[in-house]
Amino acid sequence: MKILICENEDILLTALKFRLTKKNHELILAKDGDEAAQALMSESPDLVITELNLPKTSGLELLHLAHKKVAPDLPFIIIASIEFAEQILEILAEGARDFLVKPFKPNELLLRIEKIKQENK
Repeated sequence: MKILICENEDILLTALKFRLTKKNHELILAKDGDEAAQALMSESPDLVITELNLPKTSGLELLHLAHKKVAPDLPFIIIASIEFAEQILEILAEGARDFLVKPFKPNELLLRIEKIKQENK
């Protein structure tokens, strides 16, 4: 599965990269919303995992861009801090497939990816 990950925390991005490459996923990495928006348009990911609160372009803006210009059903997993709980509900209502609240265990993310993979078969 080709996964676009947009996360502005280097430590978390490195940990996700390590775990997901071990599971043979092809990764596209972005550190801010603008990089992720460019990758959305050029790389055709199967799944997007993005931080909600990003520099330049937010996770919600990425979701809108993807669903308007790439694929209306492209699955998104949103990562957010607990203080953004109300926004998480809004993003789910706007089409995100799932969310994780920081801090989370990598196995939680792997299970959610597998669930999306099974749903998309």
